Amino acid sequence: MARPGVDFPGVGCGLVIQRADGRVLLCKRMKPPEAGHWNIVGGKVDQGERSADAARREAEEESGLTIGAVDFLCWTEEIMATDGQHWLSLM
Repeated sequence: MARPGVDFPGVGCGLVIQRADGRVLLCKRMKPPEAGHWNIVGGKVDQGERSADAARREAEEESGLTIGAVDFLCWTEEIMATDGQHWLSLM
């Protein structure tokens, strides 16, 4: 079975959660890619899922917070040779 990010570029999403004082919520990644590094909350966009819905779902699963409106900020592309992965992410 083909694996997103490994066998073809995967589509991910991330959510920048910022408090009124400007501080941003970060989480430490437990699994590749980038295991052990700090990052914003996020994950994989599932087939047929809107990226904003995926970002909300992932953020709620990872943080336990209830997420309201989600606005598009930017997209990124990461090719991580050490993990053998390639992702396009919407934020």
